[in-house]
Amino acid sequence: MINNGENGYLTVKACEKSFGVEAAGDYTLPDYQSDIRRILCVSQTVLPPAKYISGDSVEFNGTVDYQVLYVGGDGGMYSAPLSGEYSFSVPLERGADIDVTNGVTVLCHVCAEGVSTRVSAPRRLSIKSRLRPNVRVFAKMPVGVRMISEVDPVSVYTRTGKCKSLMCDSAVSDVISLSYTAPLSSEDMRVVSADARVCVTNTECSGSGVSCRGKVLLKLLCAAPDENGEGEVISTVNADVPFDGDVDMDECSSDRYCRVRGVLSEMSVNVSESGVQCDIGVILEAMAARNSEVEYTEDVYSTERECVCEMRQTAPVSLLSCGNANLTLSERIPLEKAGVPENAQIVDALGSVCFDGCTLTDGRYAYSGTASLVLIYRNDGELYSTDINIPVRYEAQTSADGVPTCFDGCAELTDIRARAEKGELSVDAELLISADCMGETTVNAVEKASFGDAFAPRECELTVCYPSSGDTLWSVAKRYRVAPADVMGDPENDRYVMIE
Repeated sequence: MINNGENGYLTVKACEKSFGVEAAGDYTLPDYQSDIRRILCVSQTVLPPAKYISGDSVEFNGTVDYQVLYVGGDGGMYSAPLSGEYSFSVPLERGADIDVTNGVTVLCHVCAEGVSTRVSAPRRLSIKSRLRPNVRVFAKMPVGVRMISEVDPVSVYTRTGKCKSLMCDSAVSDVISLSYTAPLSSEDMRVVSADARVCVTNTECSGSGVSCRGKVLLKLLCAAPDENGEGEVISTVNADVPFDGDVDMDECSSDRYCRVRGVLSEMSVNVSESGVQCDIGVILEAMAARNSEVEYTEDVYSTERECVCEMRQTAPVSLLSCGNANLTLSERIPLEKAGVPENAQIVDALGSVCFDGCTLTDGRYAYSGTASLVLIYRNDGELYSTDINIPVRYEAQTSADGVPTCFDGCAELTDIRARAEKGELSVDAELLISADCMGETTVNAVEKASFGDAFAPRECELTVCYPSSGDTLWSVAKRYRVAPADVMGDPENDRYVMIE
């Protein structure tokens, strides 16, 4: 083998696929839940899937948690937490020289694009969720050269090239358990629903993994009787619950870039005289990556024997951008376009984000997508909801200049504030973003070098060469089958050079 380089391999794509998947289920609410008169919205939390390689494909399966907000038989607002499962598989695209059983990195983020529901009975409903997995699988391709037939190694000369190659790992943390007690503002207050978003504020790579700090943004939607006792007043209770946690990852050096996404894995709420007890479970999904400079063999020749090189063109993957960020979303929409009556009272707003594109624009990587909001409002004493889509754009600072060939981005919408004023709907929100993008370069490397008959002895001890405009030290030495050190002069600048 010749010139294996620092790692002895290039990282190449074995699969890149983004596609649609459906998760469907039928559910029956328990008897103690209020009947369903009208569905207001269904929010979704897709937990990271379990993944394993089976033959020439990768299998995935995971859980979708639903929070169903609906109008009950008495006209009040209620919620029902439900769960479903999803699964899918993707084929691997690989050559015979790529080993997918060892050293493979599988990245997968499943985005919830939409959901539809159908109520078939007062306490029965079906849910169909539209999911979009973004799957990227990276494998290792050796960069060594196979030597065909025997040759004196001293007579063999190689020219090496260098390129950037991705080194990447991903992992999911154990469940981080948290608790928080919210005070009761009224003895008659009931909790309609509990929602939380995980905000990762600090990440640090160490030798054993990624250390994270952040906070869980807790929101309780509560209802209490109004002054006349004829209806209910909806209010929200917000709290920040700090946390810290680790994502175990082998050989996670401090020079790696990382992105971390926090996901709410479980939540339970119990109301007592002391307040509202919230038990929260959080998992952290981390990716840590860097580029490694890898050497590969561009050309081979021998000073003693004929040499024929078989070339291989490949496309190593390199990291362009990776990290966490946050930004503010602001939008003003005419009430008529938003589907909100002019005298409506805004009760609550929920939302999610899906990124669907990444481009290089003015030296920055621009991620584009859509924020899908559900606005809940009260009009003439009744609760209704409307859907609103807002374009989202996030630009990542970077010193790289490669064109992205694959990417992933996820975001959580937090602190959504919606209000109707002067015929317009004003929406403000914070976005917690975790994103990366990668590029590819084309590399022509020697895969196999075959050595044939020996050269006849040279008839002279000194040769005068008149180089052409495209000649280099390497091309002249290879043409005359001598060591580069035996060329006296510079073929790129001199009119002639001497060859011993």
